[in-house]
Amino acid sequence: MTGTDAAFPGMPSVDPEEHKKNQTQAAPLPVNPGSWSAFQQASAPGVFEPRRLVNWRGQGLVLVVDDEEGVRKIAKMILEEYGFTILTAEGGREALETFKAQSARVAAVILDLTMPQLDGLQTFQELRRLCPDVKVILSSGYSEEEAMSRFVGEGLAGFIQKPYNAVGLLEKVKQVLGGA
Repeated sequence: MTGTDAAFPGMPSVDPEEHKKNQTQAAPLPVNPGSWSAFQQASAPGVFEPRRLVNWRGQGLVLVVDDEEGVRKIAKMILEEYGFTILTAEGGREALETFKAQSARVAAVILDLTMPQLDGLQTFQELRRLCPDVKVILSSGYSEEEAMSRFVGEGLAGFIQKPYNAVGLLEKVKQVLGGA
């Protein structure tokens, strides 16, 4: 520091050359607090080694709908490692367009509850209108009781609370799809 900054009285000023010498390289961190949990999960031991965690392989097309990119990427990575083909959508409108184009092939949908534009309930109702038998797993940071209360009598296939890990996700998909 070289004294006080004239433009900001009382604030210390820093010599730019001194600052350059003392800088360290930092890894960028997620700005969105919701993506922080996804970042932590991706960094957790075992997340990138799901075969060690669950002795099961699935198959089929799964649509992952979440407005958080980190959540979509992690779910895609985990499920692909276990034999699934994954489509992703950032929100309800994109999910409906994707589903319309692939509905005959979709084995399950993992659907976030809270999204801009069309929320999880509205998206779920539209998915059900398009295909009454579609298996939808609701995903939310809210408790299961709170999230599911909005879907009473709607016929959800399951619920998974965020942040979820590889084992939790795989076990829920296995349960919903009837994996042995």
